[in-house]
Amino acid sequence: MNRLSSSIENLKLAFAALERLLKTPVTEPRDLSGIVKDFEIVYELSWKTLKKFLESEGHSPRSAREAFLLAFQLGYLEDDRVWVEMIEDRNLTGHTYNQPFAASLVKRIREKYLPALAGLRNTIVSERENQTNR
Repeated sequence: MNRLSSSIENLKLAFAALERLLKTPVTEPRDLSGIVKDFEIVYELSWKTLKKFLESEGHSPRSAREAFLLAFQLGYLEDDRVWVEMIEDRNLTGHTYNQPFAASLVKRIREKYLPALAGLRNTIVSERENQTNR
């Protein structure tokens, strides 16, 4: 299995874990922490998988911001505002933690980020299948 295929499989597993966690009620602060941590993992795997995919297409993004911007420009992503907001939130999770922020972030993850990340995952899987069938 090559690096991109392996990365896609890891992304699928992490995404499924985040989906499962989001389906359970938040009853304690640790539930928020778990969702935020799983979001961080899915975000990191998403951009790194996207980077590998874009490299397989002949591009060379150096950061998450560059990868998401390039994917948007190439038509692989929709609504660049969601991705910009997601990047900003992910940067904040690495430097700040407080319960009100975590609660508001979980709401954004459920309403905006999970669907956007699912779209990215589906696009990468579909485009990868197209690459291998050429």
